[in-house]
Amino acid sequence: MRSVAREVLAKCRVVAGIGIVENAYDQTAKIQAVAADELEEREKELLILAKEWMPRLPFKTADILLLDQIGKNISGSGMDTNVVGRKFNDHVAADNEWPKIKRIVVRDLTDETHGNATGIGMAEFCRTRVVEKANVKITRINCLTGGHPTAAMLPLDYASDKEILDAAFPTIGLTEPPQAKLMWVRNTLEVAEAECSVAYLNEARERPDLTILRQPRPLAFDASGNLPDHV
Repeated sequence: MRSVAREVLAKCRVVAGIGIVENAYDQTAKIQAVAADELEEREKELLILAKEWMPRLPFKTADILLLDQIGKNISGSGMDTNVVGRKFNDHVAADNEWPKIKRIVVRDLTDETHGNATGIGMAEFCRTRVVEKANVKITRINCLTGGHPTAAMLPLDYASDKEILDAAFPTIGLTEPPQAKLMWVRNTLEVAEAECSVAYLNEARERPDLTILRQPRPLAFDASGNLPDHV
């Protein structure tokens, strides 16, 4: 990209560029005008800033991550791979990549994605309603065009959240469910608030950057074995 950009700058009449950096709340946080001869260096600085400001899960590891929804309006890949730690591999974080999530559960698609379930292939489990809402043709076209066909593959699906967790917990290793690290967020764009299992409580109490909003409570399954649609 640098070599091409240098040619463009050398041969075209580029006066300046405008750099726009968003924060973790999907808001424009910085607008920077940059002279043409400073574009390459300033772009590096702004990229570092963008990485620092991007949304992050509150903890670096999890046995299970519950995502209420994925969709193209959340991320081009359905779920932000930078947030879930699967930018380079579908089902495991790279050695130097964080967070490290063992199992991802997708509970629904956004209305705005119109059945495009791109990214579902990065999850290990999902609610059956996700499969029923997915437009297979659109999803496959999107993933094939993006050179990421595995992102369209369907995970194991179950009718209820309880059935999913009953299936998922035995796959995380020797950790028993009461000690498992579980995080639950609405989507990868809205991670300012997260429901977390008691396994994180001691660390959360010691973290000045986190605020505990409520005390531990049982998961609120309804009569059908489902959690509320949104955390």
